[in-house]
Amino acid sequence: KAEELTQLSRHIQAFLDNDFEKAKEYQDLATDILCSRGINVNCYTSRKYQYEKGEGWNGIEIKNDRRITETGNIYIETHEKKAEAIEWIESGILRKDNTRLWFIGDDKRAWLFSKKQLRALTKNGNFKQVETATSLGVLIPVKYIDQHSNIPLEVFDIEKEKMILENMKHIPEV
Repeated sequence: KAEELTQLSRHIQAFLDNDFEKAKEYQDLATDILCSRGINVNCYTSRKYQYEKGEGWNGIEIKNDRRITETGNIYIETHEKKAEAIEWIESGILRKDNTRLWFIGDDKRAWLFSKKQLRALTKNGNFKQVETATSLGVLIPVKYIDQHSNIPLEVFDIEKEKMILENMKHIPEV
């Protein structure tokens, strides 16, 4: 039994490590895309700085929602709690920090939203609320966003952006 639990624990840790690495890779890609557009991105990596200041000094949060294609929705977190906690605390777009822009997407598409836009969208109660053991949020259908082109500040085709970034490597130095 103990050996089975140890093996299960190793599998879970490997999954979490892989998941975290994929999130970091997406953050790096989003940083490259935004920087290539003249938007300087700096992401804090320590919990201390993220909790005290926000995701980065310039107020841009990057979220990789890998289930967008599967569900047809973008998940916007509004509250969180530790699994054993009783009370929800404001997080995501409701967290009081310096975040002003959200880059949210998957490996196909991404959107740049203002925090103000996302707060207004989730306040109206028109979208499905979702609750897990540690997160509370809202699902905004991609179709809705596509039909209201004024909502995102910008839409990115990730494959196209990757090609642009790759081609930038081949520009000769002056």
